[in-house]
Amino acid sequence: MSIEQTGTIVQQATALREGEQEKEAIALLEQHIEQEANDMATREYLGDIYYDQEAYQKARRQYRYIFDRRRHEVDVALKLVKVYLCMPNRLRQAYNVLRRTTQHNPEHLTAWLRYANFCRVLIRDDEDVNALYAHIETLSTGDVEKELECASDHLFTGQLERAQVACARALVIAETDSRIYHLLYAIYLEQGIFWLADAALRQVIALEQSSVQLYHDQAMLELKARDPEAAIRALTQALDCTDDSREQLALWRQLATLEMQTEVYADALLSLRQALTLEPSDVLTLYSLIVVHQQMTDYQAALQVLQEQLLPVLGVADQQVRHLQGVLHLLAKESEAALSIFAELVTIDKQNADYYYGQALAYQQLEYTSKAKRSVVRALRRNRRHTAARDLYDQLYAKPPQQSKAEKPKFPFFDPLDLDEFLQTLAIEQSVSKLTRYIEHRYWKLRDRRGAKPKVPHRTIVLMLLVMGLKDWNLNQLHSKLRSRKHGGSLRRLLNLPANPTKLPAYTTFERRINILGVYPLKFLMHTLVREAVTQGYIDVSNLLLDTSLIVACSDLARFFPDSPTDFSEQDGAWSYPKPWTGRVFGFKLSLATARDGEPVDASVVTANLSDITLGKQAARRLGRLFNPLNIRVEFVLGDSGYCSNPLRDLVAEALGAIPLFHFNPRNGAQRQVRYIYLDDSADWLVTKRKLRSLVERSFAQLKRHFGLNNLRIRGLTQVSQYILSRCLAYIACVIVAHRVDRPDLKASPTRLLWSY
Repeated sequence: MSIEQTGTIVQQATALREGEQEKEAIALLEQHIEQEANDMATREYLGDIYYDQEAYQKARRQYRYIFDRRRHEVDVALKLVKVYLCMPNRLRQAYNVLRRTTQHNPEHLTAWLRYANFCRVLIRDDEDVNALYAHIETLSTGDVEKELECASDHLFTGQLERAQVACARALVIAETDSRIYHLLYAIYLEQGIFWLADAALRQVIALEQSSVQLYHDQAMLELKARDPEAAIRALTQALDCTDDSREQLALWRQLATLEMQTEVYADALLSLRQALTLEPSDVLTLYSLIVVHQQMTDYQAALQVLQEQLLPVLGVADQQVRHLQGVLHLLAKESEAALSIFAELVTIDKQNADYYYGQALAYQQLEYTSKAKRSVVRALRRNRRHTAARDLYDQLYAKPPQQSKAEKPKFPFFDPLDLDEFLQTLAIEQSVSKLTRYIEHRYWKLRDRRGAKPKVPHRTIVLMLLVMGLKDWNLNQLHSKLRSRKHGGSLRRLLNLPANPTKLPAYTTFERRINILGVYPLKFLMHTLVREAVTQGYIDVSNLLLDTSLIVACSDLARFFPDSPTDFSEQDGAWSYPKPWTGRVFGFKLSLATARDGEPVDASVVTANLSDITLGKQAARRLGRLFNPLNIRVEFVLGDSGYCSNPLRDLVAEALGAIPLFHFNPRNGAQRQVRYIYLDDSADWLVTKRKLRSLVERSFAQLKRHFGLNNLRIRGLTQVSQYILSRCLAYIACVIVAHRVDRPDLKASPTRLLWSY
């Protein structure tokens, strides 16, 4: 087929491709190749189309057909190498193609350069590679174009030293060729030698006619060399070399950016205004102008540019512009305008954390703290990694500033007390004597008149209950300590028991005596210590906290009898009312009233099925009988929604003269009453009270952690009550002793107040 017919086929395929008819063009070329298999030009064009479509296997077939028949065509060989490089695991084939190409074209410089690069990557034999580059040097010696080609190839492959040597050889041949200095500029710039790159670029400017691109390259070079003032001078020279409005617009923007980096905002403002004279509706220029006004803290001018120039270009519906407008209103302290904008943005896109964050800032400026907290929480729900929102959250929920380590009081080392010193510091002997006389008067009638008098005095039994609470012992552990010859001597003297451990009463004697006394002695001692602590100022009862905690009964059958139909052998326990977070619990309920800092002032243990309202009424009556004779004023009584009852509120006000603050509970369709104050109302002063109410949970945690409340291994309501009330009694005793030894920080830590043995 003639060359004219081949050109006609290629022209037809090109026209089809321009008309976006790729398939028709490929079908035409393939049909022609079937008829004329040796039309190499058409095959090469078809291979180019396959390569553009990333059909590398089909392109390889066409290029390979040509290469096998015409080894001297280097361009086709290089195209075949490119196809092999795009295919997986074909480096060896590409290497073989280049090797054969150099064999058939020994004087072709490009083929030798590609072959040398492949040898450097695949063979990695320095001697062979150096020999190849030495041969390339002999091919390019004396020819400037070949030397420039070698230098460009070495620069592209990262061989900067070889590229530098090739440029040096080219300079010997043609010293005034600006292309050589262009390559040297690129080499030095890649090496990071900016002063040499600057010298090479200046040489290019001296040899060639001044152009915008040259001065722009010089400005970028000065910027990399951290000389923004020189970069500004170069951009100014570039502006003098062009009359193209597009080039001038880009140069004015770059000049303004450099002036902003050097904080010369007045000059940046002038540069941006010059850019706006060329293109008044350029969005990037308008944004930069707003940023400059923002850096100059001229927020009103920034708002004017945004509203008068940027909004007409982009439209009011652009969320990014509206967000910027809201931010500028915030910076200008126009909180109402900013709030309206962010409220509109939130309704448009409810998943954008920035809009909620801006809304929170507006609420904060308007001093709507609760609304600001809600907005910043919503922002963090959308984006947990929002740093600014996290900082604002920490600021809004920040606690009062804590004392530094230098300002904190440094307590001296405290040597723990033994039991004798602890009880002596507590000064409880007078209260125990009064209680003993009452016991003898009331409980003596319960004894068997035919038997002998008890060998263990009532004082010993009362002190045993206190010691078990302080040391977190049960009766079995205490009896074992008393029978110990090594550690029991001091304990027996303290409890007025025989010095000889073999003469101690039996365990059942102590158990029977403790069961006969019940819980009254513990309640008597606890109220006595509470009165003393309040009158001495050790605890603050201006705010009383009410709460209950479920105590799970001892599941002894579950541990020892796995096949038992029930887990509990407890007869006095009951099932609690089911709750979503705990379900039903079998056991008992501890009703606790604590002071402002969590010290227990009243406690009672009942079955788990009693309601909190009933327990709250009982506690209010006991506390009224406790504090009213001493003229102790209680200001507030705080509780959760379980205590929400109008009769309970009236009883608290009548018995204690306090304001009841309980969370509202809409049980049975109840409505809020105007005459009552609820703890979850929106008043700001109630925020502190809500935080204060949660401190009662800390008291339960202290009792469970340090006083063994979560270690219940006994049965019976009386025994459980004795166990828990002895721990509450120990808590208030530790509070008094800690204040008397000037270590109030140890009030909830009996293990640091007492020696453990």
